[in-house]
Amino acid sequence: PKESPSRPTAYSAMAALISQYISKNVVHLRANLSSSLPAVPPLLLNSSSVSSFLESKSISTVLFDCDGVMYRSGTPIPGVSSAITHLLASGLSVVFVTNSSGSNRASMADKLTKMMGTDIGPGMCLPTCYTAAWYIRKYHPEVKKVFVIGGQGIVDELNSVGITCIGGPPTPTTPTSMSSSDCESFTPHPNVGAVVIGMDESFNYRAIFEASTYLRDVNVRLISTNQDSYDVLNSDVWQPAAGAMVAAVEKATNRKAVNVGKPTTRTMEVLESEYGVNRAETVMVGDRLDTDISFGVTNGCYSALVLSGVTGGEQAA
Repeated sequence: PKESPSRPTAYSAMAALISQYISKNVVHLRANLSSSLPAVPPLLLNSSSVSSFLESKSISTVLFDCDGVMYRSGTPIPGVSSAITHLLASGLSVVFVTNSSGSNRASMADKLTKMMGTDIGPGMCLPTCYTAAWYIRKYHPEVKKVFVIGGQGIVDELNSVGITCIGGPPTPTTPTSMSSSDCESFTPHPNVGAVVIGMDESFNYRAIFEASTYLRDVNVRLISTNQDSYDVLNSDVWQPAAGAMVAAVEKATNRKAVNVGKPTTRTMEVLESEYGVNRAETVMVGDRLDTDISFGVTNGCYSALVLSGVTGGEQAA
């Protein structure tokens, strides 16, 4: 891509962000596109070496994970706002790619704009609720009704492509348990074509039962927004994530979910078709080996591991 005069400045700003701003820890940046993740990715220990790498590869697009990279527990990580501003001013494309599905693209953009102090549009945001809606619309257009385990973002994005949702975020009066007699008397909604599962902090037995009831029909699709096993909260508490909910439904139904989140190729499909991403000129910046760095390996783009979130220095080494 043709470089603008400010692009070297943007590379330097991003390099400083990657190599210095997060707990001042070592950063691992993958400089190869091999098909398997090595035990120890290449180490770039300073801003200059990271900047040189980015410039030498003519990086045109930067993909950022959010929680653990842009912020921790809602608090922006120092240096993020300045780096994003430089990147956007240089003409580089920036997309925030998260496995979170709780908020739709517009809500995600609004949150990042307020947090970063920089205008972030919905077209710069890719939550997995959007990817799930895109996947169903592209590969299973016959699906018109979906049972949802997860947040409002899933419901919003499915509704935006004309799909009716049942389930989703519970109301205060929504029952969470089911006795044997409740199960026997349950009447399922007709014409449910898929079950979509994302992170749900109110996950319960009723959700498992209802999902498994619909999935007895082999024609009903089982789709997960992601399969992250846990998230790390600010106090270093491990919070079970969407993967735990997916595993419960898989076990109850003897089915395997199609994962549309990172590190799968389905996320890259959306980025290429909807966001104009060229994977050979793209770097993924994230805090997880199993999703963000694996995404780079799986999809043939570069990736940088920052140590501000799930992955610590010992794990990276």
